[in-house]
Amino acid sequence: MINVFATYRCNLSCSYCFASELQRHYPDDMGTEAFARLLQWMKKAGVPAAGFIGGEPTLHPRLPVMLEASKDAGICPVLFTNGLFDLKLAERLAACVSNFVINYNDPAVYTSRQSATLHASLERLTSLGARITFSKNFTEEFKEYDYLLDGADRY
Repeated sequence: MINVFATYRCNLSCSYCFASELQRHYPDDMGTEAFARLLQWMKKAGVPAAGFIGGEPTLHPRLPVMLEASKDAGICPVLFTNGLFDLKLAERLAACVSNFVINYNDPAVYTSRQSATLHASLERLTSLGARITFSKNFTEEFKEYDYLLDGADRY
């Protein structure tokens, strides 16, 4: 699997994030031409899957088109996301993403609005039959994981 950095922009400020430093050096989202060249290369190379990552890839305005083009090219799109995306995207994303890898942070990290958005996204993706995998970054400050097990049971 190849990882595609669609954007380094993000709607969170996680203390452990490696992409936050890169955002200063690469402020622009991946362009249409650059993605078209990459997609052609992936097809030619026989890449079986592409992980769309960032920052937060759902902030890229053309992400659904990129995911659909990848799927149409026979490349399984995997979306690495924090789950804080507009619910209007859920159906379109679920139709082409083979696996949603949700970075599921400790509940203390989220505002109440962010928490509501995350759980609404997870509920919608679940209702659409999307495959969801959770990831967690363990840090000195955030070692607990019971909430993650609860989320795995719930979604």
